[in-house]
Amino acid sequence: MDVLRILGSTDIEVRRKTLDFLMSLISLRNVKDVVSLLKKEVIKTYSNTDKDQNTKTYQQLLVKALHQCGVKFPITAEVVVPVLMDFLGEGNEKAAESVLEFVREAVTRFPNLQPSIIEKLLLSFPSIKSISVLHAGLWILGEYCTTEDQIRDMMDVVLESIGELPIVDTEIRESAKDDNETSSAPTVVTTSRVTADGTYATQSALSAVTNHNTEKPQLRKFLLDGEFFLGAALATSLTKLSLRYHQVCNNTKISQQADSTVHVSPGLYNSSR
Repeated sequence: MDVLRILGSTDIEVRRKTLDFLMSLISLRNVKDVVSLLKKEVIKTYSNTDKDQNTKTYQQLLVKALHQCGVKFPITAEVVVPVLMDFLGEGNEKAAESVLEFVREAVTRFPNLQPSIIEKLLLSFPSIKSISVLHAGLWILGEYCTTEDQIRDMMDVVLESIGELPIVDTEIRESAKDDNETSSAPTVVTTSRVTADGTYATQSALSAVTNHNTEKPQLRKFLLDGEFFLGAALATSLTKLSLRYHQVCNNTKISQQADSTVHVSPGLYNSSR
């Protein structure tokens, strides 16, 4: 394990070659120790506030190494999956995409991990910032949310990530409200300026601040930006869940989840007109 000390180098090529060499030496006898040390390296990248390109590249290398460990040695998958899924909400899009590739493989190959993977993915879903990662996440949830509780949780997360429906009507109403209201009365702003002859002059101006609330759920932002392919993936996943819910639930009445699907569908339709 002394070779892992080289990972302390700031040179990204040294780190890359070290991880490649380490993957060639890994065995069933030392894989748990390797995974434990790689986890520590991952935690270091989380605490690094300066996310420069080298840090992001190093994160991708760590994801790749943990991916290889989880696939080659299934006994480590239970430890590797939760660590990797923390990358889903990070700003490193390439690392998040690599994580989703592994999660999609793990949820298929390791049925015993499906409940924990689904739970972790549902928790991370509102913080995902990448369209491609959201798309892959929707497919996984639509395909592997099989129990009544999982389907309910999925519906709740989706509705939370979309916000108030219908989307277009709500946005028009909020925009009109913001245009008619201001957060404060106009104020006088006074500044001092130096004239061409070197003397000082005072300049005053009126300033008004409007009360625009720009904070929107991430999924809603993408739909408003015209990401209709993502909207189609969302509608497909909701349809799967609605149909599956009636198979797993003994209640013959229209479920809360099916009702949510009915409300989400026209909201998506209105957003694409």
